[in-house]
Amino acid sequence: MHIVIVGCGRVGAELATSLAEESNDVIVIDKDPKAFDRLGPVFNGIAIGGTGIDTDILERAEINKADALAAVTNDDNVNLMVSQVAKEIFGVSNVIARVNKPNQKTLFHEFGIVTFCPTDLGIIAAKSMLLIEGIQVKFTLGAGEVIIAEVVMDKSYGDIPVKNFEIPGKTRVSSVIREGKAVIPELDFVCRPGDILIMSIRRDVLHNFQELLQVSRIRNSNEV
Repeated sequence: MHIVIVGCGRVGAELATSLAEESNDVIVIDKDPKAFDRLGPVFNGIAIGGTGIDTDILERAEINKADALAAVTNDDNVNLMVSQVAKEIFGVSNVIARVNKPNQKTLFHEFGIVTFCPTDLGIIAAKSMLLIEGIQVKFTLGAGEVIIAEVVMDKSYGDIPVKNFEIPGKTRVSSVIREGKAVIPELDFVCRPGDILIMSIRRDVLHNFQELLQVSRIRNSNEV
């Protein structure tokens, strides 16, 4: 894929490096030439100095053939303008933008811009891991309504069918990692201590997620 990234701060640099390592054609734009030092020696894409709202700079980045663009600067106004230019002028269909201030998300959504907010994601992840031992939040979906998390099964669980972890409309197990290998489980798949469950969890049930897990244990003990 041909991907343009506007902003080479910590988020942009990590994103660009990761995408380039996966053999994507990555072009990074930043107004500060020193920002490209964050890319490191392994980055094999192209770095262009300039602002992402400059159409000449975007054309140098061959935005006309871009499959996707990410606006990830530290300035929400810049990210919004870059996203609009990419979508409206150059017709890039897949555009995402970083929102640094959570209260700005509504404005982006009014213009049809898909966003992610590191502040929101960080708070959700930290809060979840503080309140729920053994859970690691990986990312969120939509506007944060659904959490994708890893749940490590310790010895207190015993052997439990994956169906016992699923509560309609609240939790679902999408995959199980066992000894480093991931599988998509059938409902009769039996989870064992040491397994890592990749779960979709509705955000509004996180506060009593431990209780939901306890229900799974009790349900399993009643079935044995």
